[in-house]
Formats: sequence, structure tokens, C-alpha cells
Amino acid sequence: MIGLIWWIYYDSFHVMERLKAMKHGFTLIYSHFFLAMGFVILANVIRHAILNDLSQNDFRILAIVGMCFFYVGKQTIYFKFLPPFRKPIVINTLICVFITVGSTFLPKIEYALIGITIGMLYYTIGNFKFTLTKDVSRFLD
Repeated sequence: MIGLIWWIYYDSFHVMERLKAMKHGFTLIYSHFFLAMGFVILANVIRHAILNDLSQNDFRILAIVGMCFFYVGKQTIYFKFLPPFRKPIVINTLICVFITVGSTFLPKIEYALIGITIGMLYYTIGNFKFTLTKDVSRFLD
């Protein structure tokens, strides 16, 4: 899961660095608030899954909120500044959140973590297949 989080963040970072429309970086700063909150919540989800000291319902809420914050923080910049990315980003994110929600209803928390990881894996594959294939050269420096 940690490797996928790293990959999801950096897989299109080179595009974000070269955006023409992003002059001041405020969107980058404020979107990273949600990204950081998602990281913190997901770290706690993993910790509590290892310690097994959280009820299934509490785990479910934390996992869903953490993943939503993570994806919102990750996608805000691309959604705002790259119109060709908008539709694939929304579809990809909704599928991943749906997989996360579905996996939190599995009988054990460990299985739910595996399901969340599968959702992240799908996100990575979907991002390569549907999003990064779009030509965005006119939006870049």
C-alpha cells in the first residue's frame, strides 16, 4: 500500500511541475492539505489494522475519509489546470472510492486493507491507461 501511495503521487508529478496556468502555487499548497490529511488518516488506519484495536465501523469511516482526502488532494491540481484529465480523473477516482467502500464491508479488517490496496492498484493502472495517454502539451511550459 505504501508503495502504491508513493507511485500514485509521483506518477504524474512531472506534469504538475510544468503547468503554465499555475503561477502562484496556492492550489498546490491548499490541495496538499487534503493530501497530508489523507496520509495521516491512512497511516492511522494501517496502525489500527495491525493493532486490531478499532471496531469495523470506525475502521470503515476512517478508511473511506482517508482515501477521499488522499484522492481529492492528489487530483485537485490536475482537475483545475488540465481539462483533458478531468473526465478520466473523476471516473478513476470514483471507481477507487467505490472499491474502498466495498472492501470495508469485508469480514476482517485485514481483508479490507487488501481491498483498499487493490483499489489503489487499479487507480495506478487506470491512470496509465486512460489519463496519462492524453496530450496536454499545450498546457505545459
